[in-house]
Amino acid sequence: MYHLILAKLKKIILFTFCFLSLKLAAQEITMEYTLEYINSKLGSCCTIDISRGILSAEYRELGEVVREDNVSISDLDLNSIHFDSENRMVVINCKGAPASKCVSREIPAYGKRGIYRPYSRISWQVNLNEKSVQGLERAFAHMIKLVLNPKYSSSEPFE
Repeated sequence: MYHLILAKLKKIILFTFCFLSLKLAAQEITMEYTLEYINSKLGSCCTIDISRGILSAEYRELGEVVREDNVSISDLDLNSIHFDSENRMVVINCKGAPASKCVSREIPAYGKRGIYRPYSRISWQVNLNEKSVQGLERAFAHMIKLVLNPKYSSSEPFE
């Protein structure tokens, strides 16, 4: 009798352990994690953030902000995310690009007023291997989906 109870207890413990392992392995990837992942891949040259559906990207040289791009996530073409191997850039086009210019670019280096220019894409220069580039593309797609669809969730790792 004692052996039967012990065998059932082992099965319960094993089932619980397996269930918890699957649950932990399949955790949703949050926006916070996604932004941390993207920023880690972009390195010190650029940081991104999302606020109220607006993607902001600050580009730096020698610690100084040299450019800031802002775009509404809803204006980006999810299917256009790609890596431009010639320029080593991850690119996301505006919906309707090149005619549509949804990215507002500010270049503050030109005095108090700066220069504002509209663009039909947002891009980030990267020096990554193929696996990391693909992970970055997946992370950007995940970020856009999280903003556009509040019910969207995924546990699929970027790399």
